[in-house]
Amino acid sequence: KKVGRSRSAITNILRLLTLPIEVQAMVREGALSYGHGRSLLGLEDNQQIIRLAEKVAREELSVRQIEEEVRKIQLRKDSAHLKRAPKSLQPAKFPEIAEQLSDYLSVPVRVIMSKTKGRIEIEFGSLVDLERIYSLITGGRSGLEKPMS
Repeated sequence: KKVGRSRSAITNILRLLTLPIEVQAMVREGALSYGHGRSLLGLEDNQQIIRLAEKVAREELSVRQIEEEVRKIQLRKDSAHLKRAPKSLQPAKFPEIAEQLSDYLSVPVRVIMSKTKGRIEIEFGSLVDLERIYSLITGGRSGLEKPMS
C-alpha cells in the first residue's frame, strides 16, 4: 500500500525480472508491455522466450495472441515428451502398481486400462478417509476451501 500497488501487481512486476535481459530491455523500452512479458513467463527456455518476444515486437501481436503462442509451444513440448517417454509401464505391471498404491493409501486401488487411456480407482470408506487420501496424494498441501465433513 505504501507504493500504491497491490501485492499481486508487485509480484507480477518482480516476476518479470526472471525474463532474459534482452526481453527485460524490450519491456523497459516499451517494445513489449508488462502483459506481454507476463505471458512469456509461461515458457521455460530462454531462447524460446527471446524468439517469441522478438516476434511479438516485429508483428505487434496482442497479449492474447502471445498467450496462444505460448500454449502451442507448451503443447508441442508436452507431446514431444510423451512420444519420448519409455514404455516401461506394461499391463502386466498394473496389478503390482495397484497393490503398491493400495499399500501406500491403505485403501483398495484398481488400475484400469482401455485401448487408449487408463484410469486409477481409489476406494474410500468415509469423508475422513477421503481427506487422509487427499493429504497423502497432495503431500499435505490443502487446496480445499473448506474442510470436508
